[in-house]
Amino acid sequence: MSGIKYRLGGLLLSFLLLCSGTATHTSGTALLPSGFTLQNIQTALEQYINDRLWFYPTEVRGSPTDKNFDPYIGRTLEVEVRVYDDGSGDKQVYAQTSAGEWLVRFMIQQGIVYSEGQVGPGEDHYPQGNYMAVGSFTIEIQEAHPPNYGMSPRKEKMIIAIEETAKAVCEDLERGTESGIWSGTEVYMADFYEYEEAGALWLVRFDGYALYMPIEIVEEYNSFTTVLGKGYGLNNVYELDQNDPGRFMFDRQTQDAVRKTRCDF
Repeated sequence: MSGIKYRLGGLLLSFLLLCSGTATHTSGTALLPSGFTLQNIQTALEQYINDRLWFYPTEVRGSPTDKNFDPYIGRTLEVEVRVYDDGSGDKQVYAQTSAGEWLVRFMIQQGIVYSEGQVGPGEDHYPQGNYMAVGSFTIEIQEAHPPNYGMSPRKEKMIIAIEETAKAVCEDLERGTESGIWSGTEVYMADFYEYEEAGALWLVRFDGYALYMPIEIVEEYNSFTTVLGKGYGLNNVYELDQNDPGRFMFDRQTQDAVRKTRCDF
């Protein structure tokens, strides 16, 4: 992204200039836990901000909060990357932006660095202990755009597992006493990030009833199974206001579905 530049934390920068006369990006990452770099933290933050803007814009969420990014579209934020150490030896990576006192928490799974959300003082996962500022960069907040969920052989296996679940759901509906109203139901598989290990199905009947079914993806011995969670239904989904939270999420997830099929019975 244009407008991004890296700066190492003050003390580290002084040390590097004293030793070599040149500051480099890789020197800052030496203080980060394994797998983290300034670049993949910046990428994860960009992804997180876009997801917030794409799925939860102010006009849908209602009352704005100090954690919203909408007011900063077109503006540049300064970001400081911190490593917190509570004394247990477990180092945690956070970032503070010039948008507020809250912090953005970062995690890593299967080699993928991602943001787990924003936390403020007194909230769960707000870090305790000392921290070291290991680097910083600036980021320009862009207009929301469709997320890039990515694809990998591992994610393909997850998709196959969800497809099998969708097939089983259709078979259950066919055997039910109301099979007639479910015949021909369109089935959308919402796209997802591999690290989430969760997905969702939208089942849309001919009468406009939409059923949302969240899915947990469980990995066992390099294969995947699924667990259906408790969902909800929307009556006459296409007649709801487009800024209704349920309708808005329905549109976002079905229009960007990674798979689409039908209950053919």
